[in-house]
Amino acid sequence: MTRTFRGDTTPAGIGASLSRGFTLLELVLVIAIIALLLGLGLPAILHARDASSRVECSNHLHQIGLALHQYHDVRGSLPPGVSTNEAFHPSWHVHLLPYLEQDALAADARRSAHVPLPITGPDPGSAHQGLRTVLPVFGCPADGRVSSTYNFFGLEVALTSYIGVQGLNRARRNGLLYENSHVRFRDIKDGTSHTLAVGERPPYPPGLWGVWYSGIWGVGPSGTGSVVLGVREPCAPPFFGNAPCGNTVFRFGPGSINNSQDAYHFWSLHHGGANFLFADGATHFMSYSAEGVMAALASRAGGEVVDYP
Repeated sequence: MTRTFRGDTTPAGIGASLSRGFTLLELVLVIAIIALLLGLGLPAILHARDASSRVECSNHLHQIGLALHQYHDVRGSLPPGVSTNEAFHPSWHVHLLPYLEQDALAADARRSAHVPLPITGPDPGSAHQGLRTVLPVFGCPADGRVSSTYNFFGLEVALTSYIGVQGLNRARRNGLLYENSHVRFRDIKDGTSHTLAVGERPPYPPGLWGVWYSGIWGVGPSGTGSVVLGVREPCAPPFFGNAPCGNTVFRFGPGSINNSQDAYHFWSLHHGGANFLFADGATHFMSYSAEGVMAALASRAGGEVVDYP
């Protein structure tokens, strides 16, 4: 027997419910909830990203620490912070190249030792290839600028986030890496675990401060501000500085990549402090609250007893 159904068999109200859209109030409520979730999640995402870049940055400094120790094992001392007896004032970074698996760049630097730096270039195959070679180990991942070269009026230069600690300042040079230094581990009377070797300082490329290859653009021949730095440097504005700084003595604290004077003290793009490499090869994230002990940590034989955060 065939049964015939007539009329709409859909239960009353279901079709109406399916076809009804959001009201304006419901839409506003959904948007508000999404905004709230984003607001709660974004800080966590940013915190995780900062933590990740801090760890990777610390790993780069750890590699540099291993290279410093290997250099010392072979040469009997740490490298000079900057060598002013060579035409292009090679930095301590250049001296570490053979210990960072960069033999080709190291050989090029040796061949180029008495060749003046180019003012436009260098061309492929010419001297000083390191000047425009980006090496990730010399850059903090929190700063995207170090992942590519900077064009300075036609001169392509590669940048670094890591600056040698020359001690209190360019006059005292009581640290580990300074002009023509050759510090031995046995000279570090304060202990290698209590003496700074390298710290973070974002580059200031408009003044060519932070070019890893050479310290020639620093204050005088010392490389100060370019590849080495003290923890209490007196005023000497970087090239192309944006304001006089008078009798200012620069200290460890927050900075800005747009302020030329912040090229004169250690700081980082991480939140709350910066990574430092110690002479024993350990890396520590130093809070800006540690500024009061930085002078003691920067000296190799000051006799201070220091507890740091």
